[in-house]
Amino acid sequence: MALFDKLRGKHFLPGPGVTEPPPARGLKRFGFVLSNHFAKLVYLSVLALLFSLPVFTAPAALCGLTAVCENLVRDGHTFLWDDFWQAFKKGFVRALPGLFLLVFPALALLAWAVNHPLLPWALGLGALATLLCFYLFPLFAQGKKRGFACLTAAVGLALLNWRRTLLLVIPLAVLALILWLGWWALIPLVFGGIAVLCLMSLLILYPVFFEESNLRNDCL
Repeated sequence: MALFDKLRGKHFLPGPGVTEPPPARGLKRFGFVLSNHFAKLVYLSVLALLFSLPVFTAPAALCGLTAVCENLVRDGHTFLWDDFWQAFKKGFVRALPGLFLLVFPALALLAWAVNHPLLPWALGLGALATLLCFYLFPLFAQGKKRGFACLTAAVGLALLNWRRTLLLVIPLAVLALILWLGWWALIPLVFGGIAVLCLMSLLILYPVFFEESNLRNDCL
């Protein structure tokens, strides 16, 4: 028994690289989550895509994806299927108005595919709608408001936190670069890219959704 206790004690001693807590936010947090949970992000992206196939379930699927990414950002771990499924069920009706915003990125993608003459306008509206989606689906996932009330709250948060909104151009630019490379570049977007972009946006909006602030309370 004494030998077993010694071995168990050594097993739980802190080793190299684990003597300090993981980074709480910023690029270091992004690198920590990406390096430790990359496989989960791949599974999560595929799961969200599969659950979006009926189209009208896309907002609920994005709620599930956002909820899992929120857990990774805030807690550093998640129960992938359970957390996704619970958020999907709760957001099935609550997030349905999100289809209104998702139409614009879809139309922008279609205009880009056929090189439509109105492509610049379609891309502009699609980019604006995508920026609002970065605010909207965390609100749906957290259940702070329901229906179209979340849309107005998302607009308010985007305007009041305009510096953070400008930073959201980073994941938006990454998405634009992927589309510019061609259809084949959609493969990494499906296999992990969607969740990585969501993770990136949540870390940029960390003070908005994970810290109490007067700006946030004014909108919620």
